[in-house]
Amino acid sequence: MTEDGPSDEDNVIRPDWQRLPSRDLVERVARALCRYAGYDPDQPVPTERVEPILTPEGVAFERSVDEPAWKVYAEEAGRLVAAFDAFSRL
Repeated sequence: MTEDGPSDEDNVIRPDWQRLPSRDLVERVARALCRYAGYDPDQPVPTERVEPILTPEGVAFERSVDEPAWKVYAEEAGRLVAAFDAFSRL
């Protein structure tokens, strides 16, 4: 990161990516994909999941659960990490 904002270095996935635990790899790649798409990875976005809420007055309702935007890209990132891993074992 530079004073002017993100630099090209911020989006580079280094060859030493295998040193990270696999879960961290998926999050790191998902965050990079999210930034590449032009979104802030930490920006909360609504999901299709809902959670029950009970007010102090006893009224029950459901509200949508927000998650960080990078989680939208987690499934694709998992596939990419698996492909990178398979490729590195050739």
